[in-house]
Amino acid sequence: LDLRDLILWGTIRSERRIKASFAAGQDLMNKSLVWPASDLRHYAGKQLQDVEATNGICWTVDTIIGKKEGIVLPARGDYELFFRVKPFTRIEKNNFICEVYEKDNSGNKKELAQWKNSPADFSQIDAFQSTSVRFTSHTQNPISFEFQSFIPSKGSLLLDTIFIQSLTN
Repeated sequence: LDLRDLILWGTIRSERRIKASFAAGQDLMNKSLVWPASDLRHYAGKQLQDVEATNGICWTVDTIIGKKEGIVLPARGDYELFFRVKPFTRIEKNNFICEVYEKDNSGNKKELAQWKNSPADFSQIDAFQSTSVRFTSHTQNPISFEFQSFIPSKGSLLLDTIFIQSLTN
């Protein structure tokens, strides 16, 4: 095997260009994929202070709790979206939903994953609890996530920090 004849790119790249390309990729991979719930796009609800929340700030809920669109992931692969919720009442099955999706160039929505609560989720009342949903991104299209609540009483839970972690090495 003669590595001198190995071709990685279709064009000749200078050492400077290879380093710049690598640095840009590293910057994208190191980009924070963490959002406080108050930074999401909201239709209702309000920001509240809670000493147990990350940075002391969280969001009360209404039907569409919040969404974040246009997230550029560092690479294709497997990911996990984590979120923290503090219920003030028991949440019935399938009354709290998290969807992760992407839109193609035509704006068509393609679901990557959906999580619906079960009776075992959020078993502790008046305490923040974490849960997650796993998804795979097969394209470089930006992804979005959205939280929905079908709980009859407004303000019956708080949403805290959301973050995405790569599961691909």
